[in-house]
Amino acid sequence: MLRQILIGIVTLSIMFTIGCDSDDKKEVVDESITMNTEDIGIDSYYFNLNNGSFSETYDLKFEAAGQGYQIVLNNAAGVYAMEADTNDFDAAIVPSSPFSSDTADASIYVIGENWMDENTYDPSDHSIDGNGTIYFVRTANYEIVKLEVISGSPTSFIIKYAIESDTDIFGDAVTKTINYSSSSPEYFDFTGESEITDSNWDVAILTMPVYAPGMGNIYMPTIKMNFGRNVKVSVLTDTAYEEITEVPSDIILVMDSAVNSHLGYEGVNEVLVYHPEPPYNHKVIVENPDYIYIFETPEGSFKLKFDEYGSGALIFTYVML
Repeated sequence: MLRQILIGIVTLSIMFTIGCDSDDKKEVVDESITMNTEDIGIDSYYFNLNNGSFSETYDLKFEAAGQGYQIVLNNAAGVYAMEADTNDFDAAIVPSSPFSSDTADASIYVIGENWMDENTYDPSDHSIDGNGTIYFVRTANYEIVKLEVISGSPTSFIIKYAIESDTDIFGDAVTKTINYSSSSPEYFDFTGESEITDSNWDVAILTMPVYAPGMGNIYMPTIKMNFGRNVKVSVLTDTAYEEITEVPSDIILVMDSAVNSHLGYEGVNEVLVYHPEPPYNHKVIVENPDYIYIFETPEGSFKLKFDEYGSGALIFTYVML
């Protein structure tokens, strides 16, 4: 995948500001980094501000919950799912229906424990079989995966899946055992078709499915923050990038949720905005390139500005404060 190399152009820009301290002049160095993604219509990008790198992330989390075994979507990374119209795995195709995410308060899951047939519970080993429901998962890396949960137990899930190779054409079905424990959930990535360590990304630049009646799902550019890491943001609308040398004391920081992306599509501070009208004529642009974004992450705080968007590529500049 493109994002496994270091994506795009990385430019270290050193900006010098001359200031006065009594009669002496001194240099203040701002070592900002400018990043350039490739086309986000082709690949998604999960970026860690602290180490300046893109990474992979998981699609599904397998864990024990309550009296059963549940599967959780990686909502923060833009993983969505829907049920098929049939329980026939081979015949199932993606419905013309909206994709959904798990709810923000974790009260409703698209898959969750809904795959279980409670009548098949075996008290001898606490295993339970699936009820035959077929799901379609839109992964963090844009694959469409047809999924059936065959069974679950206190130590493992057995799943069957097939990855779409072309519209409504799926590869050979794969049956896989996912091992986990009650104290250690397992994270699975369909791109590598393997378990994966949850990555510490902060900001995601990707597309998300938006349902349009009569058209089905269309994919709009969006920006997400990793609420799983409690990444937060504050938007400064009237301060120049060069003027910010520390975190302002009066900012209000907000965090995304499964159903609310502050900087994303139709968010309160939407960064990438689609304009059908002239002079843009159906283009997406950075709506406010002069806005500055203060991100708070577990490793520290950063200032960032989104510079330009074109041909699916986003340029942004940032530095740690």
